[in-house]
Amino acid sequence: MRKTSGIVVAIAVLVLAACGSTKVYTAEKTMTYKGSLYTLTGVSKISSRVDGKTSEGETLDLRSVNKAQFKALVEKHGALDVTTVIDIGEEEIDVENSRVEKYSDLEKMTKKMNSNMKKISDFMAHKKDTQLNLK
Repeated sequence: MRKTSGIVVAIAVLVLAACGSTKVYTAEKTMTYKGSLYTLTGVSKISSRVDGKTSEGETLDLRSVNKAQFKALVEKHGALDVTTVIDIGEEEIDVENSRVEKYSDLEKMTKKMNSNMKKISDFMAHKKDTQLNLK
């Protein structure tokens, strides 16, 4: 009897050790933002952009605009309607929309969007994480 229980315990230890050695994480990755749920599993490209719209309706790429360039755009077109966007596959998430006259306001919007992109990147790198809540 003692020998049999010893063998059973030894087999149980080996089985449990083998179970924990190989883990495959196949859970779906999702993200919530402003009450909407987005599925990130299988998405091949996640990118961001900063769009500025002039009063004439022209859309400008403000992603790499410096202070002097932005000031010149505002002098030429007036305040710009700026939208920071995260593109997830076929979907677009408007992170923030604002009428901007100052470069510092544009910088704040861009920093918030870049922070969200870093959170998404870190989330996708961690295999165990399954849900991200962006604010």
